[in-house]
Amino acid sequence: MAKAAYIGVDNKARKISKGYIGVDGVAREISKGYVGVNGVARPFWSSEPEVVKYGSSVDGAISALSTARQPGVEQSAGVGDYALIAGGWDYVTGEVFATVDAYNSELVHSVATSLSSTRESLAAVSIGNYALFGGGTTDGSRTTTVNTVNSYNTSLVRGTATSFRTAKGELTAASNGTYALFSGGINADGMINEVDAYNTSLVRSIAGDSSVTRRQATSASNGNYILVFCGANNRSVDAYDNSLVRSSAPSTSSNGTNAVGVFNGTHMLFSGANTTDLLWAYDADLVLTTPNTLSIQRSHIDAVQLGNYTIFGSADGSTTKVTDIFDRDLIRISEDPLTVIRTSYAAIAVGNYALFCGGADNDDHVYDTVDVYTIA
Repeated sequence: MAKAAYIGVDNKARKISKGYIGVDGVAREISKGYVGVNGVARPFWSSEPEVVKYGSSVDGAISALSTARQPGVEQSAGVGDYALIAGGWDYVTGEVFATVDAYNSELVHSVATSLSSTRESLAAVSIGNYALFGGGTTDGSRTTTVNTVNSYNTSLVRGTATSFRTAKGELTAASNGTYALFSGGINADGMINEVDAYNTSLVRSIAGDSSVTRRQATSASNGNYILVFCGANNRSVDAYDNSLVRSSAPSTSSNGTNAVGVFNGTHMLFSGANTTDLLWAYDADLVLTTPNTLSIQRSHIDAVQLGNYTIFGSADGSTTKVTDIFDRDLIRISEDPLTVIRTSYAAIAVGNYALFCGGADNDDHVYDTVDVYTIA
């Protein structure tokens, strides 16, 4: 397995990101380097991505979810040593779940205390020493909604934070480290523009309402801003600073329903909206660019940051299980696909691993499958 290579600079070991060698008087980039060990050439450095596929519950490398279901985007959150995947539904039977699966940083699987009620289309976020799971619908019809916010501490003890002002599902959440924001949603009365904020002590406050009512939006944060991105039939993007003051970020070229948002260390990235291959990137100053695309159009996906790489999971539930990986320079790299073709799964990082959990295809199959990527 390729390892990193280092060179001494000012008496310190510096990691080599690129290497070159002269060929016919021209500098050529080295893609791989080898060193002799006991008469055998062993790879010691490679310019290829560090992220590799580890395995899945299909081949026994990790335990499957306790219940086959579609957790969906924004229904997983990390706390302490654990990644939690909560709630979800089975679109074939219509059953909604309260199940909470937990994986620790060594990929040991356990089942935490269930949510206080069955829920799907909820939103999950980490803040301080808690993972919060707020709102959602209870019966699969997406009309019976709740305003409940369940909390899990680092020992996986479940509590209940102050409820939302309004019951809602299809909402979005993100955290800047100081506040966790839950934005938008829908209930029997229609779409919602309310924004509820929780600090690290789970004290609730009211942030400025969204500029528009939203459902099926997504969020991401770079630590200084939380962006609330688009939503059904909506191209607008709201930005909240660390004082919860709202401003507007550049809007997108198309509606952003069912997108996914993730921070890669330099940019807040959004993609997977309305079956698109577009990748929208906001830098630290909220300047918007579209530096690259996914390899194929897709929707109802999830993404996760692992080390220096952003992993976007499989796309359309009927055609492909392709996985796209982007490095910090937003260069797209191919990688091993998911083991099962599916969509509406949950992606989350824990320790040195990225998990892609559950989901369904277009042939009435709902999965408990968990795929694992790791940094080699």
